[in-house]
Amino acid sequence: MKDKIIQGVKFLIFLGLGVFLVWYSINNLTPQQRTDVLDALKRADYGWLIVSIVIGCIAQVSRTIRWQQLIQPMGYRPRFKNTLLAVMISYGANMLFPRLGEVSRCTIVNRYEKVPVQLLLGTVITERILDLVALVLILFLGFLIEVDKIAQFFNDNLASKLEEKLSGFASSWYLAIIAIAALASAIAIFMMLRKVILKLRFYHKVRNAALGLLDGIKSIKDVEKPFVLIFHSIFIWVSYYLMMYICIFCLPETSHLSHGAIITAFVAGALAMIIFPGGLGGYPAFVAAALLLYDLPKEMGLVFGTLVWASQQASIVVGSVTALILLPILNRDNGTPNAEPEVHTG
Repeated sequence: MKDKIIQGVKFLIFLGLGVFLVWYSINNLTPQQRTDVLDALKRADYGWLIVSIVIGCIAQVSRTIRWQQLIQPMGYRPRFKNTLLAVMISYGANMLFPRLGEVSRCTIVNRYEKVPVQLLLGTVITERILDLVALVLILFLGFLIEVDKIAQFFNDNLASKLEEKLSGFASSWYLAIIAIAALASAIAIFMMLRKVILKLRFYHKVRNAALGLLDGIKSIKDVEKPFVLIFHSIFIWVSYYLMMYICIFCLPETSHLSHGAIITAFVAGALAMIIFPGGLGGYPAFVAAALLLYDLPKEMGLVFGTLVWASQQASIVVGSVTALILLPILNRDNGTPNAEPEVHTG
C-alpha cells in the first residue's frame, strides 16, 4: 500500500510538472505567436495524423506478435485475438496510471487463455529489457547522426538541471551509508530467522511466484524464431519514429524538416515520455526546443509536438476503447479458454 501511495505521489508530481510546462510554454508566447498556434492547428492536414495513428496501431500488432514469441517457449499458445486486445488495453491503462498496463494485460491473458500471471509478468519484464536495448540503440544512432544538435539540446535544456541533481546527491552521501547499513541489517535478520521463515506458507508462495517470474524472463533463450523477435523489436521503434516523421506533412512550415531534425526531435520526445506521465506537457515543449535548433519557430515546434503527441494518444485511446468493446464480444462463446489456440509467430 505504501509503494502505491509513493507511486501515486510521484505520478501527481510529474503530472503537475507537465501541466506547468504546458502553461509555461503558452505563457511565454507573444499574443501573435498564440494566434499563429491556433491558426496552425486549424489549418493542419489531419489526414496525415490519421496515417500516423494507423502506424501506431500496426506497432501494437507487432508488439503482440513479439509477446507471443516470448510466451510460447513456456508451453502456452494464447490466441492472437486475446493477446492483441490485451496489449491494446494495456496502453490505455498506462495512460490512467503508470505500469497498470503491464498488470492489466497479464490479467486479461490469464483470464481468457489460462496462462499463469507470474509467467506473463516475466515475459513483460523481458519485453521491457528489449525495449530499453532498442531505445538505447536508437539514442546512440541519433547521437551518431546528429551529435552536435543533440549535444546542444542537452546542454541547453538538461545539463544544468542534471548538475544540480548530482550535486544534491553528492551532498547527501550519508544516505548511501544508511541504505547499506539497512540492507546489511535486513540480511542479518533473515539469516537469524531463516529456519522459521522457510517454514512459512507465505514464503513459499512468494518463492514460487518469483520462480515463475524468472521462468518468464528466461523464455527469451528458448524463442523458436529469434530473428522474428529481433525484427519486431526493431520494427516497433521504427514505427514510433515514422509516427513522428509522417506528421511533418500536416503543416507547410514543417514539411521541409529533414530526417536529422526528426531524429533529434524523436530523442527529445523519448526523454519527455520517460520523465513525464504519457509525455503530458513535456513532450511538445521538448520537441519544440529540439526543432528550435533547426530554425523552426517555437510556436510551430509546439504545434508539431502537440500534433505528434495527439496522434500517439489517439492511437492508444482508439485501440484501447475498441479492445474493451471487442474483448467480451469475441469471447462470448468461449466456454473453454484456449481450446483452439491460434498460433501467430509473424
